[in-house]
Amino acid sequence: MLRLKNLYSIIESKASLILKKKVFIVSQCSDGGNSEVFKISDEDGVNYTLKLYPPLELDPRRRLHSEYSALMYLSNISSVITPIPLGNSEQDNMAIYTWLEGVRPQVNTIAISEMLNFVRTLKNFWDKSVIKYKIQALDGCLSGQEILRQVVLKRKKLLLLQSEKELQNFILNYFDCILKKLQFNDSILEDHHRCLNPGDFGPHNMILTDSGMAFIDMEYFGYDDPVKQISDVLIHPAINLNEDQILFFLKNVLDIYKNDKKLVERLISHFPAYSLRWAMIVLNIFMPSSLAIRSKAQNLPGDFKSIQLKKAKKILSEIEYKIEIIKGL
Repeated sequence: MLRLKNLYSIIESKASLILKKKVFIVSQCSDGGNSEVFKISDEDGVNYTLKLYPPLELDPRRRLHSEYSALMYLSNISSVITPIPLGNSEQDNMAIYTWLEGVRPQVNTIAISEMLNFVRTLKNFWDKSVIKYKIQALDGCLSGQEILRQVVLKRKKLLLLQSEKELQNFILNYFDCILKKLQFNDSILEDHHRCLNPGDFGPHNMILTDSGMAFIDMEYFGYDDPVKQISDVLIHPAINLNEDQILFFLKNVLDIYKNDKKLVERLISHFPAYSLRWAMIVLNIFMPSSLAIRSKAQNLPGDFKSIQLKKAKKILSEIEYKIEIIKGL
């Protein structure tokens, strides 16, 4: 408890320097997957969101830069509600944003419609922009070869954990059976077919406020292939769409990107690779560095490894089923 109080005191001190006013921690939010998220308040009762991003020695991806730049950019779109950046400290890997009060929506047609509205708004803004957003989405994929590169790299790291027998068995006897069938010889996606991808996108990162639906967590935001954006929504374990919801999302999102005549072809071709990528993502918690980050950001159940393995198996078991839905449109 004393260590926690000291940590909070340090955070409050650094946050006060950023905002140039005295602030204190109200609570730590429990739903931060990788970053630690705090609700802080000043002496006037104004609330803010404070994010502590993972240490760069554990995760070298510049999440602070990615999200802060994204939210500065999105603040130019008046019809979109996102947190407004108020200040940051790269030295402390910390940023402060406006606090959005509200509730998380359920995964239903209303929430999916709001997601589609956001996608449409981003596409229209991207199409009309003379100067395009220059930052690629964190872990973005502009070709099938890039998806496979990421998958193979993640697989290689997990296979080093030789004491994790269930993990080894899953990769060698199930995962690899799908991986060995995939080959890509494509080129990088042309600029005019790219989109602005929010990244970790879904109702789990949306807040229904008095002003409308808000979108949070833009650590992965940037230009990307719409196929990755669509695949992530179809696969993400936190979204878990049923068949009717998949059909509703697909019909509408494909209409938004209807000028890309090869999008459905790419989606069918790349979907198995994105599913493999997502299996690796949910299993990344086996890595000591990832476990250290997640343990700080949220409380993990004792059987979290078994839970993640089940998620990975479910993702791979649904590949053919979801491809058939896509083909049936």
